[in-house]
Amino acid sequence: MRVYITSYDRPDMLKKVASQFENPVIFEDGVTHPFRGKQEYWRTWDEILKDCEKNPSELYLFTPDDFLDLDIGRVLEIHERLSNRPYVCNIINDGRHQCWGGFKKQEPVNGLEQVGFCDCGFFCNREALEATKWRIKPVPPERWERDPNMSSGVGQQLTYCFMNRKIKMYKPVKSLAFHGDHESKMNPSERLKNPLISK
Repeated sequence: MRVYITSYDRPDMLKKVASQFENPVIFEDGVTHPFRGKQEYWRTWDEILKDCEKNPSELYLFTPDDFLDLDIGRVLEIHERLSNRPYVCNIINDGRHQCWGGFKKQEPVNGLEQVGFCDCGFFCNREALEATKWRIKPVPPERWERDPNMSSGVGQQLTYCFMNRKIKMYKPVKSLAFHGDHESKMNPSERLKNPLISK
């Protein structure tokens, strides 16, 4: 398993998350990498995917520094169950079944529900990542002109990439990690209105 952690100004959380893994690859915005923030988050992910291309693995896991107490055993069990085909599985269940575009709600099967989105905390096999062609396209600054609370655009781009390649995306019925109602570093105003809390 190759693990990537994205972080910004949460040293205690980062330390706790990183301690769960051997040699995680950490992209710490403003510390080990240039400060980018939400509007340049696509650059961080472009670097991550290029690193994935150079480092083959059967399982890739991507987590922000505020997904705490990850159940690694369940991650490995789900991967074993799904790995005979390209798949993507979100780490937490925050109540959403779609974010971009339409997707009909599905009934859960064996603790997983097929969904119509991929956020930036997920795991997958290499076959799924190959659909990205190991890059994230630049997100134009016009995205935030009308609404500065818009997300980074990375999850949206990944979602459409996987959807277009007919790669199934899932979320667990019971979250694989804990995400509380602490202040968001990426979307503070939006998360005050619409908090993402793990179920």
